Amino acid sequence: MWKKLTTSPLQERKEEFQKRMKRDTGLTKINPRAKTGGRIVTEERLRQILPDLEKYYELWLAYPDKLVDLLLPPETNFALFPFQILALRANQRYKKTFQVATRG
Repeated sequence: MWKKLTTSPLQERKEEFQKRMKRDTGLTKINPRAKTGGRIVTEERLRQILPDLEKYYELWLAYPDKLVDLLLPPETNFALFPFQILALRANQRYKKTFQVATRG
């Protein structure tokens, strides 16, 4: 409990990112700072994690903003505005969408 009270959200996100980078997901790790020695992506490795890949794919189709969150490095201050999240989701879910996007 004490650790939860003393760690910041940024620190928690960094720790979660480090755990994710050390775990073998079946894909090559491109981050040069990870120092995990990316293994070759083979069909066997992809078949082992296929159910997880399908779950992620379905999640990202419904919530494309979650993919953006996953790809962000932990030390960034970047965040989507609510209207950007809404626009991403609407564009992904419907065949035709209409938007007025002003420049300022």
